[in-house]
Amino acid sequence: MSDYKIVDTQFERAQYGVSLTQIIHAPIKQPSGEVKTFILSAHISRGKSDKHGWSTGTVSALDSDAENWGGIVSVGNEDVVRQVPSPKERSADHRAALEAVAAGLFERAIRVLTVVD
Repeated sequence: MSDYKIVDTQFERAQYGVSLTQIIHAPIKQPSGEVKTFILSAHISRGKSDKHGWSTGTVSALDSDAENWGGIVSVGNEDVVRQVPSPKERSADHRAALEAVAAGLFERAIRVLTVVD
């Protein structure tokens, strides 16, 4: 796992489903060789409908040096539906499932942003 620090987590259960937003500080190697700390945000949501509900997951860079990155990595409806229980299942740990999706997205984003020698 990459060496990043979660600085904020917001979990919400609403009428339409469940969602999670996390913000991390991630040290990432740059072309110059220096390590820059990026501020990345992941937002993942899962709608109530199993087949037709909306589900998305996106990581974006928030710091000014990375403004042009926008959404770095994303997952689609089917990916999130497979990993996160339906919000109709009240006994399921939706927060933990969404956090696991966020962790996977952060790891993929960090790989995209990391310069490999």
